[in-house]
Amino acid sequence: MPKLYSIHKGTVVSIQSFGCFVRLGDGSDYKDGLLHISRLSASGRVDKVEDMLSQDDKVHVKVVEVKDEEEKYSVDMRHVNQTSGEDQDPNNVNVHVGGGKGKGGKPEPIRIGAIQATTCTRCGATGHMAKECWGAAGKSYELLGEMPAENLKAPSDDVDKPPSGVVGHDAKTVKAALKAFLAKKEPGAASSDSSSPGKKKRKKEKKSKKKEKKVQKKERKKMKKSLKKEKKEQKKKIKELQSKLGGQKKKGEAAQDDKDAKEQLSDVKVGDKMVRKGKFCTVIKVDYSVDPPSVMVEMEEGKNTVGTELNLLKRAPAPVKEVKGKKEKENEKKEKTANGAKPEESGSDSDSSSSSSEEKEDRKAHKG
Repeated sequence: MPKLYSIHKGTVVSIQSFGCFVRLGDGSDYKDGLLHISRLSASGRVDKVEDMLSQDDKVHVKVVEVKDEEEKYSVDMRHVNQTSGEDQDPNNVNVHVGGGKGKGGKPEPIRIGAIQATTCTRCGATGHMAKECWGAAGKSYELLGEMPAENLKAPSDDVDKPPSGVVGHDAKTVKAALKAFLAKKEPGAASSDSSSPGKKKRKKEKKSKKKEKKVQKKERKKMKKSLKKEKKEQKKKIKELQSKLGGQKKKGEAAQDDKDAKEQLSDVKVGDKMVRKGKFCTVIKVDYSVDPPSVMVEMEEGKNTVGTELNLLKRAPAPVKEVKGKKEKENEKKEKTANGAKPEESGSDSDSSSSSSEEKEDRKAHKG
């Protein structure tokens, strides 16, 4: 079997779908080795072996896998210069990339191992920024080693003095440091203790304020309700007073009407026109000696006489004079002229002129 990672010049003996077989040298020393299709080109996958190689081609290959039990080995031509046979991967980094067993292998993704040309201001290292630094911030402490067995003492020797456990440091300095640390911590603890009752007081004050606000709200609501009730009661009283005053006004008006009616009926005489139950009648007899006065009337309808009280009668309305328009007057004049009668306008004019002269004379006499 050939040596692992050794470079040889060989000849393509047979071509298969999964790769080809290469004979190293003249074939007298070693068997033919397998050159897989994934190990033909470093630039990418090859679909067919015939695209790159053909039978009896001379190639420089590198032994990348040896199986002593099966007496088989595999070769690779990707990182070997085909003209000079120089090994382009002396550290064998890309040896096991690809090389699938009969199925072909996918090319590895390109990994860029670039480093940032920066210096961290936090730890002083290169290749990263301060915000990406994992270095410890603040004080740095050294790791202490285990205490050797020589410094350990039996518990019976010094029970009151336990070992410091710090190599290269005096126990007195450690105790002093602990005392200083505790002294610094005490005022903080006292302040924290004193702050807790202050918080409690604040909480109590807040609760008391909330309670006061609730009580004030309740009182305001009660006041509003009481004011509403008072307003309603006032409105009711006002309405009652208005109704009483209205009734009194109506009674007074009725009494006044009765007085007016009595005054109007006090001077009723025989022959006056009156109204009884919506019908016209004429007064025949009046008797004022009785209270209320009695009256005998003659109804126009039926000509029957009826005795009644004077309060039950009303005066008949005065007759309304008919007002004639201009057209009616003109028509009457035409009718009169047609019948041979003289118009009455001249007489009326003479009457009006005589009345006006008489008024003038009266005014002169009054002035004199």
